[in-house]
Parts: sequence; structure tokens; C-alpha cells
Amino acid sequence: ASDLSYLLTMSKTTLILISAISYLFVFYNSDIKNNFINVFFVNACICLFFGTFPENKKFLTPFQYGGDEVSELLGSNEYRNAFLSGSGYFGISSLYGLAFAFCLKLVVDSKRKIDYFKLLIIGIAGLFAGRVALVCYGIAILYFVIVKKNLKILFFSIFSFFIFIFIINTVPSFEGVKLWFDEMFFNKSIGNSESFSQFKETFLIPNNTITLMFGDARYGSATSYYGGSDSGYIRNIFFGGLFYLFILMSTFLFLVYKVRNFLYIYLFVFISLFLHFKGVFIFNNPGFFGVFLIVCIYFYKINQKRVLKK
Repeated sequence: ASDLSYLLTMSKTTLILISAISYLFVFYNSDIKNNFINVFFVNACICLFFGTFPENKKFLTPFQYGGDEVSELLGSNEYRNAFLSGSGYFGISSLYGLAFAFCLKLVVDSKRKIDYFKLLIIGIAGLFAGRVALVCYGIAILYFVIVKKNLKILFFSIFSFFIFIFIINTVPSFEGVKLWFDEMFFNKSIGNSESFSQFKETFLIPNNTITLMFGDARYGSATSYYGGSDSGYIRNIFFGGLFYLFILMSTFLFLVYKVRNFLYIYLFVFISLFLHFKGVFIFNNPGFFGVFLIVCIYFYKINQKRVLKK
């Protein structure tokens, strides 16, 4: 039964894709920028509320899956699974990591102070959900500071970092988050941390040539990954082989081809590929398709406006 998990996850992804397409079809000319930021901001506020008052999480239960067994496996603080979403932990933190990069661009373009505040809350919630978000934030910030030479983002990032350190060290409700972060950065050497230990176990290439090329059509469950690796690339190989992985990656790159003339798209692709290295993300994370489609439509509309002006 566990081998059906891949099909079930893809079914969920497909439903979210249909929802995203329906939204864009009906509200194609709406303010995508503000709506995108607000969706992640509101969910970030939900995370901070229900993570602080976990006794009320029962209201989120109908929208989630997984239980205490999953929580123990992944390492937990109350905020990691406090979103109005079927995904928690890496699933939601990776999505927030990718969405943050787009939100950062939108905020830079809007220059509104309220949007910077929303971005700060979005960033905090993403970090509370998973430390992988921190890497995504760093990549996005480096892009805007080095490539776009936006020093305002550098100062905002430094300010936000100190705000984050301050609140997790002073707010009693965030004690669980503080201990969770300390596990990686302070209490142990990075080389002995839980996250790094999992990272070192990622490279488990199949020994069988048939499995390597065509896979075993097996995937695993939330508590047991077939093949023993949680890397998206390796799990794709165990499921459908290098042939299947090639189709997935080719499809992904083909879909961004229409907006390839925007430098930002390469940042988006890079973060997506990185996240897929950490865990199954591209075409499998339920929210990926929604974010991916909205980003592509956003830049496609800019392309259209440029063509009309010529």
C-alpha cells in the first residue's frame, strides 16, 4: 500500500495545479503580486498563531495528513506543522523558501514598507517550518545583492536576521524553535548535526543496472523511503530510473523556456533544483505547481506587454 504514496501525492499536486489554473483563468488580470504575497503572509500568521497555541491545532487537522510518528521522525517544534496546508516540515518550508525568492522580487519592485513587514513574517514562518528555508533565503538575497546590486536588501536581511535571533531568544513560546536551531548551529558541530547526518546519507545510488536505468516502481511512505535516501533525484531514480528523472527535469526546464529571457527565472530554477536535491520537490511538492505556474504567468504577462509596446 505504501507504494501508492507517490500516486496519491501526485494526485494531490494535480488538484492544486487545477486550482491554480482555475484561479489564473478567472483572475488573470487581477493583482497577482499582492495576492501572492498575501496568501503566504496569511498562512505565516496562521503558523505563528497555532504554533504558539498548539492546543488549537485541532482546527487545522482536517487539512493535514501525518501524525506523531512522522513528527518524531522529522524532528519537531510546534510551528513545523502549524500551517493551513496538507504539507508541513520540509514540504512547507521548501515551498516557503521558493516563494520567498519571488516575494523578495515583488517587494523590491513595490518598495512599500508594509510589504517588507509581510516578507519578514513570511521569512520567519518558513524558518520555523524547516532550516532548509534559510539556504533558499541566502541564495535569493545573494542574487539581489550581488547580481542586482541592491544594498537595501542587504541591510533589510541583516536587520531581519537580528530580529529573528532576538525573538527566538526572548519570547518563551519560541523556546522549542531555539533548541531546534541550536541543535545545528551551537550545541553540536555542524558535521554531527541531525540535518548534516541525513545529508551525508543522501547519496545512495542503486547498484542494480536495471533499477538505475528504469527504476523499481517503488516509492515508500512518509516514514520509510524506498532505497533509504530522501533526495528527490535519488528517489526519482529508484522509482523510474534515470530515464524517468530525465523526463521530469526536461519537462521542468521546457516549461520555463518561454520566460528564459528574464534573469530571475534562473534563480527560480536554481532554488528548485537545490530543493529537489534535499527532498522530492519538483512536480511532487503539492504547492510547487501553483507557485511555479504563477511565477511563469507573471513573467509571461510582462513579455506580452513588451511585445505590445513595440
